[in-house]
Amino acid sequence: MKPGQNNAETTPLLGTIEDGDGRAKGTAESRPPRPLHPPPPPPSIDESSQSQGATTKSSKSKRRKKRQKSVQAKIKEQLQKRIEGPQRSICHVTFNLIRIVAVVANFMMLAQQLLPLVLLKEESTLLQNAVRAYMIIFCVSFIVLELRIPLLSRIAMPNSNWILKGFMYSFIGLIGMEQDLALKVEDIAAGTSSLLNPDYGTMIATLFLTLTTWIMIGIGAVYTLMGLLCMQSWYENMEKKHRERVREWKKKKKKERDDAKKKRDMEQQEERAGWFADEV
Repeated sequence: MKPGQNNAETTPLLGTIEDGDGRAKGTAESRPPRPLHPPPPPPSIDESSQSQGATTKSSKSKRRKKRQKSVQAKIKEQLQKRIEGPQRSICHVTFNLIRIVAVVANFMMLAQQLLPLVLLKEESTLLQNAVRAYMIIFCVSFIVLELRIPLLSRIAMPNSNWILKGFMYSFIGLIGMEQDLALKVEDIAAGTSSLLNPDYGTMIATLFLTLTTWIMIGIGAVYTLMGLLCMQSWYENMEKKHRERVREWKKKKKKERDDAKKKRDMEQQEERAGWFADEV
């Protein structure tokens, strides 16, 4: 370096690069150009946690929907299994509902006759107990008849004419109403109860007795009306055809099960024969 020469001309600046001739290149040429738009900031912790929470919620909802679909499919399959087979018509179902209501009414009347025999045994007279015994016999007979138990229904009441049965139901309901009125009169005469201020037990018992007697009278009127309209033969014909269809359907299902079992046995025998052949 010659004396008097400036150091700035020979010494390259910090951050510069010399080329082959020893000249320093500017730092602007070596640095990459700055982007026009700054890069997006990294997601914060709250945003990442919110995205993870949304993902877990969506996965949970998907699993819940999947479970609901599987449960609905199982319920549908069970319903199809129950519904499978010959079905009753609407009229047939209506007649059966009347029978069920009659069975419930007879059970209520039976309870109405049994409770006084147990709770009011000392206060009841011989005539009252005899009437209750006859009422119990009639109620049990009607229950057996309505449940259609083959052997017991023949023993209990062979002639199940709907007109006669309707009169008997109405008659039993009227007797129950008379018994309820007689008990009220006896309690009022004895001073144990009052019409103006009855207790809750008396009110509930009166409501139960009144409801039972009116149901019996209503069922009797319905049976009498249906008997007069010759609906008994129609119902018996529907019941007979339904039993025949059920019998045929059971035979068909039994045959299908037997055929499927034979097919499985044959497939198992073929598999065993092939296995023995491979072993040999």
